[in-house]
Amino acid sequence: MSKHQGNSRDLKNLIPSKHGLFQSILSLYCYFISAAGACVVFLIVCDAFINNWALANYLGGGYFFMTPLGAVENAIQLESHYAFAKGYSIRNLSNMGQWMSNYTIVNFVHKTDRIFALSAGEFVLTADSVLCPIFQGIYSVDIDASPTIKLALAHDQTSFFRGHALDIAFGDDTKTNLATSLMKSAELMSLGYIPGRTTVDKRFTHVFTIKNTSAQQSQLVSYFRVFSRNFCTGCDPVAELGHSTCNFTMSYDYKSKTLNVLTGEFVPGSTYKLGFIQTNGVLGVVSLYTKLVAIFFAVSGYLASRRTVQWLDVDPTKTYSIVERLLRIVVPKYFPHPSNALRFDMFLFNSDIFVFLYAISVILDVQNAFLYARNVNLYNSLAPQFGASLQLFMISFRLLWINCATLKLFKMIWNLLGMATFCGESKVMAFLNLSSVVPLYLSVILLFFVPPFIEYNNSVTHNLDNAIDPLDGICVLVSEGSYMRVAPTVALGLLANILIITALDHIVHYSFWKKMVKNSLSRQAIYNSTSIVCDFISDIETRSDLGSEYSVILCRARRLSTLQWFFMSHMTCFGLPEKDLQLKKRSLISIQVKSPRGKASINSVGIRESSQVEPTSFSEVANSFAEDGRNSSSFIVVQDGDQNIHLLDDNFNDITSLVYNIKVLKDTAVCVK
Repeated sequence: MSKHQGNSRDLKNLIPSKHGLFQSILSLYCYFISAAGACVVFLIVCDAFINNWALANYLGGGYFFMTPLGAVENAIQLESHYAFAKGYSIRNLSNMGQWMSNYTIVNFVHKTDRIFALSAGEFVLTADSVLCPIFQGIYSVDIDASPTIKLALAHDQTSFFRGHALDIAFGDDTKTNLATSLMKSAELMSLGYIPGRTTVDKRFTHVFTIKNTSAQQSQLVSYFRVFSRNFCTGCDPVAELGHSTCNFTMSYDYKSKTLNVLTGEFVPGSTYKLGFIQTNGVLGVVSLYTKLVAIFFAVSGYLASRRTVQWLDVDPTKTYSIVERLLRIVVPKYFPHPSNALRFDMFLFNSDIFVFLYAISVILDVQNAFLYARNVNLYNSLAPQFGASLQLFMISFRLLWINCATLKLFKMIWNLLGMATFCGESKVMAFLNLSSVVPLYLSVILLFFVPPFIEYNNSVTHNLDNAIDPLDGICVLVSEGSYMRVAPTVALGLLANILIITALDHIVHYSFWKKMVKNSLSRQAIYNSTSIVCDFISDIETRSDLGSEYSVILCRARRLSTLQWFFMSHMTCFGLPEKDLQLKKRSLISIQVKSPRGKASINSVGIRESSQVEPTSFSEVANSFAEDGRNSSSFIVVQDGDQNIHLLDDNFNDITSLVYNIKVLKDTAVCVK
């Protein structure tokens, strides 16, 4: 069935009028797919702006969370501005806890280029959010010195993990030799647990006033949160930023000059302003520019495809420079006739340039994206909001391009292995294709329901002062950090996702694939190029007059000319010859040798050329083409050894651009078998 405007119009011409209901269903399906394609474009554009960390940092929303830190230059100076809970001051942190806190505060306050400060919106809290009990403790407060106070605390922990996600799923790591909260680090490591993440939770309240009384008093107190995280020892830490309100129940002891916060409780109806500090490293910069280049080629290439690109005759004796090749990608020679050969989403899915560049940008930015998505999902899951959910879907949607790149990469590798000699010979190459965008969208929807980051449930978190023995150095290795430990599982999950979806697509559309492999144009996409989604050449019908081995596509000349450019400029062609073509060519040559009309010859690319004189004038070309039209009712599409696309008539004559352009001017139908 047709999936886009260009070939749907051709297909509808082939359907008898009595099938009006079928045409209506087809039209609705085409509109649905077009709407889905528009959504793809919308998600890409919104993701490029909304989830652009550099742009979000420039807008400055994240610097609201600098408010409690504005009067200090480093972490240790905070102790002179806030009353810290006893045992939970900056000086009470471990060495790495102090380093992480100082790194975050110094870079945040000085607004260095090493970090991005982002705002992620405001979320409604529920009773399940446990953010307030941490304030319970004793604080040194002299009410005579100042009637107003500001409280703070700093608390660091290390999380120990055991096993990978697959071990947990198929092993007994969650049932045997489990850790307890009383174990020291040496005991944890003896059981196979490895430190994978260090956190420092810092809280700073707004200024508030207390009463000079030992009786219990309650008050709503707003606070800021700077929650630093580190996934390997010495790695640049990131941080979650927050602002919310708690209900404090307190009692003040005037003699000891201490304030005892008895409870910190959730305030019904309270909200949590969320922000982040992310690393701004070289990978982020490369990711951003790679994405911009990908979008440039996508937009420029698609705009070029909206005009009828001229049919290209490649001169094997001429060398084409890189500049000429790049110019042909975005500004090819074209006719001033509109072309509907490709939808924008179909252009993106099959363009090697866009898919690989965009997939690289996604991989380079994957840690920041997963950190952002995991933490936003933590608060959004309590009370889902449309805007935050859409933003999370945009991040998950990035994995679509990794799925596309995976299929394309597999096709390239399989071709390099040389497992096929002729086009249509490899069943593996046929498997690495999708019938339409529907299974591709299904794959990314399934990924959205699976959290992009897998949190281990076989872990134990301890306070550093309780879990780590004195002078016991805990080193969190890069390879053992919580994010790196799940990377293999995430990669396997992505691979399984796209391969299972592809297998289901081939099972469900078995008859469709049988027809597709019988057509020369669709074979170029399926077996002989890095095309992975066949929407743009799927208007197939069977023709009994051509034999059971053929299916045909009724394709307009302008559309086919643009498709040749798309195959040769935006996809990688493999240059495999047609097996049946060689046998038929030899048979035809033997017949032509006996014919009095003329002899046949084979050119350097293995395509037959007639010995008759080539027409030179426009009228001669038109007459020659008209005679070819009477003698040749159908054409086939092939590739030569240099990966160039050729159109052959029934006599295996190579249709040159001079001849083909006549058909382009009239936009007549070309029957490709």
